[in-house]
Formats: sequence, C-alpha cells, structure tokens
Amino acid sequence: MGETGKLIWAYGTYTLLMLVYTAINIPYSGLAGVITSDSQRRTTLVRLFDRTGPPVCRCA
Repeated sequence: MGETGKLIWAYGTYTLLMLVYTAINIPYSGLAGVITSDSQRRTTLVRLFDRTGPPVCRCA
C-alpha cells in the first residue's frame, strides 16, 4: 500500500470511529434530562460525564 493508500485508510478509519463515537455519545448526552428535572443536577451530571466518561471509554 502506497502513501496515498495509507492516508486514505487513516482518514476513513478516523471518520468511521468518530461516527461510532457520536452514535454512542448522543444517547448518553440525553440521559441527564431523563434522570432529573432539576437543572442544577443536570449541569452537574453533564460536567461529571465530560470529565470521567471519555477517559473511561478510552481505557475499556
């Protein structure tokens, strides 16, 4: 595989992985509204997930 093929493979793989991440992340982002109706708690939940969710997902 030449340099152009490797570059196409890298862009394609990156795009696919970002689509999968987005498809998984969107439902989790919407969970805060279902868990509580208190806006202060929703903000806390979203901030907590932003800090802990991505590292946990990367290690799994």
